[in-house]
Amino acid sequence: FVDPGDSLVLVHNLERDDLTFAGQFVKDGFVYDHADYREYFATDGVRLVPPKEFESAATYTISATSLSNGNLVIAYQDTSNADYGTFVIYDATGTQVVAPTVFESASTSYISATALSNGNVAIAYPDSGNANYGTCVIYDATGTRVVAPTVFESASTGYISATTLANGNVAIAYM
Repeated sequence: FVDPGDSLVLVHNLERDDLTFAGQFVKDGFVYDHADYREYFATDGVRLVPPKEFESAATYTISATSLSNGNLVIAYQDTSNADYGTFVIYDATGTQVVAPTVFESASTSYISATALSNGNVAIAYPDSGNANYGTCVIYDATGTRVVAPTVFESASTGYISATTLANGNVAIAYM
């Protein structure tokens, strides 16, 4: 069994065709059943959730992360709303759990979301309403703000990447 967000890789390089494995995995919204590594390339799989529009306008700097409850958070720059930083939450069936919610009422870019070990989500971004200072905000799984926007870099930032560490802390790398 592989936990959501983790991956399992089975590789052999012994140049033997008699080494096989049986398994099932999910990739790009498809379930693959196969008996060996060759079948992966020939199988189309079965789509679990059809493509779903999460925003009816153009979006930029999209970042997605999976919460501990299995829900998906998609954070993005909403071009239909003055490029405000926005997020939406869906469950595993593709049902919207939290409607689009503005996390920053200013133009955002280089958004990076990461799920926290307590079930919350941290979203890091440059805040154009504050000289593009590196800023982070935290929301819970119901879309309620837990931590107000907090500046982590008092200078212009870009190309932000946030990740949660094994100890529960968040590392944010940026230019």
